[in-house]
Amino acid sequence: MQVEGQGWSEALRKLAVWLSGLVTFEQTEEILEKVGQVPMSDSTAWRQVQTCGARARAFEAAQRAAASAVPDRQETVPGEVPTPERLAATMDGAMLHVRGEGWKELKVGGLGKIELRPTREPVTGDILDLPHTVENTYVAYLGALGDRKCSASNCGLKPKRDAEAKPPTPW
Repeated sequence: MQVEGQGWSEALRKLAVWLSGLVTFEQTEEILEKVGQVPMSDSTAWRQVQTCGARARAFEAAQRAAASAVPDRQETVPGEVPTPERLAATMDGAMLHVRGEGWKELKVGGLGKIELRPTREPVTGDILDLPHTVENTYVAYLGALGDRKCSASNCGLKPKRDAEAKPPTPW
């Protein structure tokens, strides 16, 4: 049994915090006394909640920082060529049915730069430096299923920049 502080076990502290979330601190004191024969005052239950809450906030902050962390610029992944700027590349594909022509294969490739920008985190409202892809370019290809004769380089397809791209359709 792990005991911390005034001799309360970890299980009892968790029970007091959980119970304090359901009822008032005074009721927590009364329930623990009547049901568990544990004489914990309402102020002690309040302190347990404050301690547990501080740990939870610190844990969430550490998780948030780790999730949005960008690798250090000096850190090179094996096989990676070091560059002064961070770049992003993405590809996707789908099958589309074109009326009168049948199934067509759609391929899209995109490139861009990655920059850190201050952004409001939607859940907490905190302002965090989060990575954003900027200066995006893309190439799209729509062809018959299995047709590999045409590509961006030999069909005259020109990459589009954000400024040249048409606004998205609402559907």
